[in-house]
Amino acid sequence: MDLMTDQIFAEDYQKEKYNARHVKELADAWDPAKCDPLKVGYENGKYYVFCGQHRRAAAIIANNGNPIKLPCIVFYGTTYADRARMFAEEDDLKYNTTPRQKYNALYLAGDEEMNGICTAIERSGYTCAFSRQGGDVDCTVLARNIYRKHGSEFLTELFTVIYDAWGKQKKATTSNIVKGMAFFLERYGRTYISESDRIVYKSDIMVKGLKRLSPEIILDRAKATIDRSLRADHIGWDYAVCLELVKAYNAVCTGRGSANRLDSRIMLNEAS
Repeated sequence: MDLMTDQIFAEDYQKEKYNARHVKELADAWDPAKCDPLKVGYENGKYYVFCGQHRRAAAIIANNGNPIKLPCIVFYGTTYADRARMFAEEDDLKYNTTPRQKYNALYLAGDEEMNGICTAIERSGYTCAFSRQGGDVDCTVLARNIYRKHGSEFLTELFTVIYDAWGKQKKATTSNIVKGMAFFLERYGRTYISESDRIVYKSDIMVKGLKRLSPEIILDRAKATIDRSLRADHIGWDYAVCLELVKAYNAVCTGRGSANRLDSRIMLNEAS
């Protein structure tokens, strides 16, 4: 089915993906014969594109700003949520859709998992990059994997400790810091360990220890551990960052507080 471009509308879940440079490149090399059909949904008398917004924009530019007829595949009976999900499910490699763009579309479609991840993160004080422009936490795939493995309370606790220690400092929520904190909580968190004789960390001590350092220092020391280790093929960023977190924690467990010190051998045994 052919439709005029002024009959086709874009929706807000695509704003995250819109690339003006890509549109210009398409317009400069525009060939109507090579234009793949746009995928559009039909609802209440209107057509909404969920695959092809760049082709639509490029065609208009190539036609001197005037509407132009384009081939379309029409999906009838769709809702906004349906179209957002179909947008998120389009071929990542062909259409260069990033995880954040996909998750943003699913979030706007009311996806239960994406809303759960966003809520868990925002309870900590951070904002989620896929739910709002300029959000603090951008390691979207990692956050989803942690959420799927441990649930919302774990994810909230993880980001709350980081936020209370470092706030919105640069690199505070980078993927390697988040990996290391997840690794730490899996071994020392109050509800995630099974051994009764294992000391459970205290969040206030962790925050106090981390406030004496910066995310950059933790990452630099972790990298040095990986670089100099003879077991480098067995030690990843999660282990190396966790080791620095344990050191930071134990550094403030002095005097009467020494009973709260954590045993790093637990981490070593479980990483081997």
